[in-house]
Amino acid sequence: ILGVKYMWPVLIHNGYGDAAYAAVTKTAFPSFGYWIKRGATTLREQWDGRASQNHQMFGGVDEYFYKYLAGIWSPTDEKTSRGYKHIYIQPYIPQSLKSAEASLNTITGMIESNWKQDADQLQLKVVIPANSDATVAIPILNFKNLTVNEKGKKVWENSAFVAGDEGVTNGQIDNGLVTFTVGSGTYEFTLSGK
Repeated sequence: ILGVKYMWPVLIHNGYGDAAYAAVTKTAFPSFGYWIKRGATTLREQWDGRASQNHQMFGGVDEYFYKYLAGIWSPTDEKTSRGYKHIYIQPYIPQSLKSAEASLNTITGMIESNWKQDADQLQLKVVIPANSDATVAIPILNFKNLTVNEKGKKVWENSAFVAGDEGVTNGQIDNGLVTFTVGSGTYEFTLSGK
């Protein structure tokens, strides 16, 4: 029970994001999917469903959905400031999942992250509330000769940031991510390449 909370960051940060996704979607015993198949609407204390029927012991799976799939990091992480004045968005995208979305109502307003992928492109829409800014780190996946557009305007091409899109102030590539700094507002990034 104690190790499940740490399973998500260990898998994700060591390059096993697809294994984390498989663990969440598994339906054989023992698993979260097994509970759902048997009609559970709350977290159980034990995998076999005995004991408490509403228990926080396995609640770390929530972190996987918000922080890793949707990419909305919390102020307890070093990349997001207290009160969500600076927000950090970095979704981890499993190969076999086609889309994910989440929103989080904070003291500064609603944060949203919504992505979908197919063989030709990855689209990420983020909403950053007023009086906040954000770092948006997007996985490059398997794209070569990467081009990134934000609402149709190029912000990344020929391995370089393209200035001129209001609200997107810089961009860089590091550790398999293309990262942009943005102000408050709604941004729709599209990654494509060969």
